[in-house]
Amino acid sequence: MNTIERAVVLSSGPQIMPEDLPNEIRETLSIPLISGDIKALHRIEKDYILAVLKKLDNNKTQAAEKLGMSLATLYRKLKEYGAM
Repeated sequence: MNTIERAVVLSSGPQIMPEDLPNEIRETLSIPLISGDIKALHRIEKDYILAVLKKLDNNKTQAAEKLGMSLATLYRKLKEYGAM
C-alpha cells in the first residue's frame, strides 16, 4: 500500500507507470510485448530455454531447476530443438 501511495505522489502523469515503481517490483512485472510477427508458442519456449541455458553458462541441471522442469524433460526438449 505504501508503495502505491508513493508511486501516486511521485508519478508525473495520470497513471502509475512501471518506471514509477521500485526496482524490486518492476523486476517482477512480466508483461510480454509483441513486436513484429507472432511466433508459435513452441518457438517462444525454445528461444526462452536456450536463453536461460546461455545465461547459466549451459548448466543444464541449474537451468532445469530454474525452469521448473526435470532434467530429463530439458534434455528431451533440447533434442527436439536439435540443440544437443
